[in-house]
Parts: sequence; structure tokens; C-alpha cells
Amino acid sequence: RDYEDLRKIQNWFNQYEPFDQNQPKLCSLSSGLTASDDDGVNCDQTEQVGAKIHKKLDNVSIIDASIKRSDQVRPLDHLQPGIQVDKKKININPMLLFSRLIAVVMAQFFNYELTTIPTSLFKDNYLRKTDKVITIKRPKEFC
Repeated sequence: RDYEDLRKIQNWFNQYEPFDQNQPKLCSLSSGLTASDDDGVNCDQTEQVGAKIHKKLDNVSIIDASIKRSDQVRPLDHLQPGIQVDKKKININPMLLFSRLIAVVMAQFFNYELTTIPTSLFKDNYLRKTDKVITIKRPKEFC
């Protein structure tokens, strides 16, 4: 059965290819961000970038060694929308911002404790005593 399920998944991926082979751009599956050639994103070339940094640091003392930001790996996070604060870019995660806004809006609905049994049935941590006669005589008021 596992083999049959694996074949089903493989057939689905063969029919609905999630990756465009004709477009060799780096793309994030979770956010949908796509890097172009002029964005400076090079996280898919970490080995080459590391080798380049290593060559620059050969025969350099540890005191004099420094790695320029332009030589470092720039991930897709570099493309995230951001805002400028004191000449520094701060990345904004739209999903995190949205979830926090929803939490603020929904906070008004959670002012009262949620329980499986209505709290109006209790008084001083005990179940309220009911007048069964009234409940039998006036059942429509309680429905």
C-alpha cells in the first residue's frame, strides 16, 4: 500500500510540476518571493562565496581580518519588504504582522473565561441548586 501511495504522489507531481524548469530563478516556496539576477541574492552559491572569502583571508592575521558585507551571502530574506529606521532596514514578516493584528482584534472576544460548562450554573465553586418545580412548570422560558 505504501508503494501505491508513493506512485500516486509521483504521478501527481509529474502532472502538476510545482517547479518551473524553464525559469532558473531562486524562489521561496513558503513566501513566493522570487530573486532576479540584479537583486544580489546569492544564497544558492554559498560554497563559491565561502571560497572567495577564504581566499581573501589567506595569509591575513586575525587582527587585520575583516569580511565586507558585500562579500557575504545574501539570503532571500534580503528581498523581504522592510522599513527604514535610522538608516537601517528592518524586515517585516507580513504573516507575523497579520497574525498579531488579528490577535489584537480578537482580544475583545476573549474577555471572559471559556469553559465547557457555563459559569452561570455555578456559585462559589458549587453547582447552583435549582427549583425543579419552576423548571417543570415553565419549560418554554428555559429553552
